[in-house]
Amino acid sequence: MLRKSLKSNHSLCKLNLSSNRIGLDEIKKMNDLLKINTTLTDLDLNYNGIGDKGAKMISETLKNDTTMTELDLSDNGIGEEGARMICESLKSNTTLTSLDLNQNSFDEEGAVMISEVLKVNTTLKKLNFDHNSIGNEGAAMICESLTKNSTLKSLFLRGNSITSIGAVMISESLKKNTTLTRMNLYANNIGVKGLIEIVELLKINTHSRNWI
Repeated sequence: MLRKSLKSNHSLCKLNLSSNRIGLDEIKKMNDLLKINTTLTDLDLNYNGIGDKGAKMISETLKNDTTMTELDLSDNGIGEEGARMICESLKSNTTLTSLDLNQNSFDEEGAVMISEVLKVNTTLKKLNFDHNSIGNEGAAMICESLTKNSTLKSLFLRGNSITSIGAVMISESLKKNTTLTRMNLYANNIGVKGLIEIVELLKINTHSRNWI
């Protein structure tokens, strides 16, 4: 029924399929339809267990999609292979402005991949990379890429095992960024030293209005 609806759809802009465990077969069918759909701008696939195979299917659509602006792939068990495919598609995608990759399995390697994307992508404004075990080095790589990015405004790095060392690296990179206005570092372990570094950064970078 969903397949038929999407095929004939000429008005639907937002579709929420979160927590449905729809499976790879349905993802493939839906993905084929998204390639010809010209109205859907917001797709939520949170908690569907699509894994790397599903991420690969979605990435193929993203490469040529000119309609979708918001995509939620959080909590889907996407690992390194899926992360690579998604990141490759984002290098050519010119419409997506919000991407949620929260609670997947990207770790530090995935952070390196997304940092390469941010160096060349010119449309993404919001990135949620919470709970991906990227650590200090991963966080530093992402923030370092923002010295070459002039469009990202919101970055979420909650629960990524970032310590005071990571906070120092983050603050050093963001001294050169003038567009990021919001960063969320909740549920990390930056400590007093890390907090001091962030406070000092805010004295220099007046564009950052909302840091948690």
